Amino acid sequence: MPIRYIQNLGGPVYGPSPRCIPISNFPKFVSQNEAKIKREHAEVNRTSPAPAAMVSVRAENLEKNRYKNVLAFDHSRVRLGAGSGGDYINANYIHHPQQHNAYIATQGPLCNTVRDFWQMVYEQGTTVVVMLGENIEHGIPKVFRYWPLFPEEKYTLKLGPLRVRMLIERKTPWGMYRSIRVSAGTKYRDINHYQLTEWADYGAPSDPYLLLRFVLAVRYHSQEGSFDTTSSRPVVVHCSAGVGRTGTFIAVDTVVRELLSSQTTSIDLYGIIRHMRSQRNSMIQGDVQYLYAHKVIALLLNRAAFAKNLSRNALYYKLIGNGNPLR
Repeated sequence: MPIRYIQNLGGPVYGPSPRCIPISNFPKFVSQNEAKIKREHAEVNRTSPAPAAMVSVRAENLEKNRYKNVLAFDHSRVRLGAGSGGDYINANYIHHPQQHNAYIATQGPLCNTVRDFWQMVYEQGTTVVVMLGENIEHGIPKVFRYWPLFPEEKYTLKLGPLRVRMLIERKTPWGMYRSIRVSAGTKYRDINHYQLTEWADYGAPSDPYLLLRFVLAVRYHSQEGSFDTTSSRPVVVHCSAGVGRTGTFIAVDTVVRELLSSQTTSIDLYGIIRHMRSQRNSMIQGDVQYLYAHKVIALLLNRAAFAKNLSRNALYYKLIGNGNPLR
């Protein structure tokens, strides 16, 4: 049966929707209906809910928003713990049917929100941060560098009571991998930081394999060599605004989780985007990104076929080509 997506405002159930496509038909549907998929995205834009975002526009919070038109809905926003700067950060929880607060979708940190970002990561128990894009794209700042350079700056950022230290930084086929330790006093947590570099703002890559490989590598490596889908810790995902590339990644990862747990026989990206839009505005911002998400899933189904006897590890080897996503 398809996964059911429930709008988080006491509204209608999104899924299984009329746009739910059986797994066996999905690759063919995508190849034959690109224009239809883009029209579907336009419909989502016209009919998405607009919950209140009053906290985002308070005077003391305006400078904490990277973009004036990308605000954090009040009902799903992440609240920071006690601190001198208040509890606001431009970030929202995105739920998954298998996990409450499965993701945190947020904007790329500003120079004045770096401390807030790491406070959120530490307080939420996060061990995985996903970054989509570069700090500067086409000469335009998109994300303030919120980690210490390696090995400069003596490895550590001092952010109030928090210390952020770079442990590992290495290039990968899809961008950069970093291991970052966040500590508060004697307590600490090591964060896996994955950065996909070949994806500029607004558009989508030409090759769906780029995101497919990245999603699977993040899930496999962050679960210590398995495709476990039962984690209770939220994954923090950001690009620049925290809606376009961020929404695309979360949508694809959501479908991958469903397929790996064998909890669905259909793909419902329409239901997924409607579900995400009820929790953060403009998720999967452009129609090319919505189409790209379809193409990534179609590629996954074409290459793996998800045969009943295909183990999770075998799936990874088949798609990635080796057992180490950092190579």
